[in-house]
Amino acid sequence: MLAGAAEVLGDARFMLMIVVYSVFWILYFQTFGSMLWYLRDVIDKEPVSTAVTSLLRGIGLPITFRFDIEHVTAINAGTIVLLQVVVSRIVANRKALPTMVAGMLLGALGFVLLALCGFNPWIFIAGISIFSIGEMTAHPKYYSFIGLVAPQDRKAVYMGYAFLYGVFGSLLGSNLGAFMYARMLEPILATAGVTGKATVFWLIFAVLDVFAAAALVMFVAFLVLGLTADPVQIKTVVQALIFLALGLGGIIINRRGLRSAA
Repeated sequence: MLAGAAEVLGDARFMLMIVVYSVFWILYFQTFGSMLWYLRDVIDKEPVSTAVTSLLRGIGLPITFRFDIEHVTAINAGTIVLLQVVVSRIVANRKALPTMVAGMLLGALGFVLLALCGFNPWIFIAGISIFSIGEMTAHPKYYSFIGLVAPQDRKAVYMGYAFLYGVFGSLLGSNLGAFMYARMLEPILATAGVTGKATVFWLIFAVLDVFAAAALVMFVAFLVLGLTADPVQIKTVVQALIFLALGLGGIIINRRGLRSAA
């Protein structure tokens, strides 16, 4: 087991791919943090509450619906439940790389809608739904993509470490989202400028995702299709990125802890 871990973690190409793909999951982990806070603090929830309550009473259910933060993850999960079979059929016979890139770009489009939503709950919901479609487009092909990177006789071993994208994505996503929200939006929540600042906030994540999609294309061009750089240089870059990410995460966690203590 330890030998397998050392082999996989020491494979610079594989780890670089994990780091690049993890950026997409920084966006995903906003559904457990900054999206909830934005709905709580900024979005006008009443139009959705009124519309759903009217719909429920129209079909004979005397229920008063309240749109709130718990529905963010429900929108994400519900979109996947409703559309995963359809999306899977569309992309079933398509190549892994273009499908993943298309999904990542759809995810970025979802965050562009969040950037444009202001107080509007319907655009907010549409943004989450579009991101969810991007998620269900990109992620199933991720495991096929690993087959392009892993050695032919070691694919099963490499699959066992495919989960690392979630480790990096959750570490960076949750902490980066919290740090940015506290610095960019919390101080101006009661002002008219909050929606303008929120546009920048969400666009930062969209741009990160676009860069990750471009980096994935370059990864395949240079490191999978034979235009390979010096493996030692690749390993050095990957290790630097990993340590930088871990260091950034540690700094953010430490600053949050100090702020809470104060």
